Amino acid sequence: RHLKILFGYFTLIFRLMKRNKSSNLIVLGMHRSGTSCITRIFNLNGVNLGNDLLEPQRDNPLGFWENWYLVYINRQILKNSNGSWDKPPKQIKLSLKNKLDILSFINNRNSNEVFGLKDPRMILTWKAWEPYLNNSNIVAVFRHPASVTKSLYARNNLDYESSSYLWNTYNQILLDINKKYNIT
Repeated sequence: RHLKILFGYFTLIFRLMKRNKSSNLIVLGMHRSGTSCITRIFNLNGVNLGNDLLEPQRDNPLGFWENWYLVYINRQILKNSNGSWDKPPKQIKLSLKNKLDILSFINNRNSNEVFGLKDPRMILTWKAWEPYLNNSNIVAVFRHPASVTKSLYARNNLDYESSSYLWNTYNQILLDINKKYNIT
């Protein structure tokens, strides 16, 4: 029943986006928060995620619904910034190649349809992407910190303190993004 309500809610958001001619749907949320599920619902409602999606893995057997090139770009930005998904950098440092990769990714999509972007790292790399994502709708996904912590322990063997730190870091950035944008 809850899934049916959720599906209907996201169908409505997608219809509103098409009516407002929004071209990007960005799903932002902490790792292990349900962003894959939400992104898949949008995909089933017609949001294009591209053709080169990451393969499902043991920890996400139904798929991540993430474009591999988007993930690659975010990993490179974090690496250039002396960070990673589980070691958020203090500041984002962009190389010329990072900027060119972002432009290439944005320009290699069909602008006549709603395109979905999802990678939890994108919260950490948001400042790099922000100038290039005009006409976008952002959907924020939050999950209770205890559930995220438990899931991160099961997947990555991260202790409670590290998982809590990551949950707080990601979600504080997401709240800061919300101050500037109309997040659904």
